[in-house]
Amino acid sequence: MSKLSKTVLICVAAVVAVLAVGRVILGAVAQSKMRQALSNIPGVQIDVKKAGFSLIAGSLNLRDVDFAVSDSVMGGQRAAGHIEAIKVKRLSWLRLLRKEVFLGELRVENGSAALESVKSPMKVSAKDISFSVHDIGIPLSDSGAVEYNDSTYSVAIDSLDYTDDAGLSRIVVGHLSTVDAGPVLAESFHFYNCVPMEKLAEKMGKVAAMWCDVKLDTLLISDINIPRAVKNKNIDIENVRLTSPEMVMFQDDRYPPAVPYPTFQESLNTVEIPLMIHRLEAGIKKFTFVWETKPGKRGSVPLYNVDLAIESASNAPGNVMKLDAHGARKGHCSASFSMQVKNDKPETTRGKMQVKNLDVSALDGFIGPVFGVTAKANIHRIDCDFQGEKNKMKADFCMRFDNLAVKATDNGVLTTLASIALPKSNPAVAGTDPKKVEYTFERDPMKPYPAYLIQSVTLGMLHTVLPGGKIKKKK
Repeated sequence: MSKLSKTVLICVAAVVAVLAVGRVILGAVAQSKMRQALSNIPGVQIDVKKAGFSLIAGSLNLRDVDFAVSDSVMGGQRAAGHIEAIKVKRLSWLRLLRKEVFLGELRVENGSAALESVKSPMKVSAKDISFSVHDIGIPLSDSGAVEYNDSTYSVAIDSLDYTDDAGLSRIVVGHLSTVDAGPVLAESFHFYNCVPMEKLAEKMGKVAAMWCDVKLDTLLISDINIPRAVKNKNIDIENVRLTSPEMVMFQDDRYPPAVPYPTFQESLNTVEIPLMIHRLEAGIKKFTFVWETKPGKRGSVPLYNVDLAIESASNAPGNVMKLDAHGARKGHCSASFSMQVKNDKPETTRGKMQVKNLDVSALDGFIGPVFGVTAKANIHRIDCDFQGEKNKMKADFCMRFDNLAVKATDNGVLTTLASIALPKSNPAVAGTDPKKVEYTFERDPMKPYPAYLIQSVTLGMLHTVLPGGKIKKKK
């Protein structure tokens, strides 16, 4: 090897050595400055056990990160947690000259966090948190906003647990995830009220209340870009699907409501930004509705294999929402209900209901406590068409039945009169046309909307079995 070649080789080796040493020194300095910066954030404690920094690659790896945020920073809420790894890739040094930190990718792996309110029972916790965001621009000046590629973010969370700030309700989700801003999937979802059903109304200040216990195997929301929806103030969801092993709804009307009950459409209209859910589908193996109107007067009716579909749920003026539901009782009984609601004033409504092969005695658990009577009859078919607006409707009703027997609770005289005066079947004579009735019914906004529908069916039954005359409502 010539003398010149040796000299060149030595120079190259020296340059490589200087760069290597410089990289180590700069990396150590950068890590030191980073730790110092993290430790100087007011109200925030961050402890990084291990840190790796590459100046040339523009990468940063933090491992075993513990953090805590005081209530002074979060307005009365404390947060704490642990993150296994935070990885930053493709840090652009050229962007720093323009006073902006640009990251090609930010990834958080296997974290856990807890959030709680200092003054209320509100709590949120989760573990095994992982998420990633790509192409993030963070301005170093106060005038700019954080920008990132919101079409590729991904999130996965296990064991999400939330209790509201009043301590009345809780949501527990086994797994929640979305990949590249695609469909949102929640598995093992459980929403319920934390207090016993008969105590919720008192807890809320002795006002009417609805107690819920909703279990979902899956809740799947089609592609929804949550950050973009928040930024654009517009929610547009193509499809929502859920499957449930069991749902319980307990309507407690022992006390008056704090405000008039809204219809479903009125509830949608309280959303201040444009909202559209094109289709919602639900499959419920068992649904139980419990209704209490007075102390000790509690009726309950379970339905099985309920399929529910709602099309075009929206707060857009003039929108027509369609609802279809099908359910069954044990045996051969089946029921279907459909309704269309136009979002105008006064919220025009039309729909129909059909019930087949119902043994009325199966409803004793509901009819007896609420209405003070029990009944036996074989209802072969009920058809009811209705139309009107949210507070008044007109119905065409036909109920075909036989073997009717009515018993008034704790009143033998009324039971005897009922057995004499009421028809045993409709049609009264086989082979003739059944009795059909037409009537109007009004909604009391101080009673829940399900009661409005129950009232409509009850009035149809009474018009069918009571002889002549117009039924007058008690005032």
